[in-house]
Amino acid sequence: MGVVFWGKAAAFGIWHRRLGEDIAAAIVPRPHAQTTAVELRQFLQRELASFKIPRHILILDQLPKEETGKIQRRQLRELFDRSASSA
Repeated sequence: MGVVFWGKAAAFGIWHRRLGEDIAAAIVPRPHAQTTAVELRQFLQRELASFKIPRHILILDQLPKEETGKIQRRQLRELFDRSASSA
């Protein structure tokens, strides 16, 4: 197995025109690790079947969480929508 760049990750659903929903991922890199979504996809291509690799990857400083520590996937979708509309 290769070098793992991320410390935390979460998968979440996003809207897809044809399928209705698609999967995206949010990644929090380990401290002092620098990576891009392209590098992460290249790494994942060596480790996973192609249909398991998210087409969309957000790289964040932290995952949005509730007070209980549960990841807020709705907020991840909102972050994705904002980043997609600004691209």
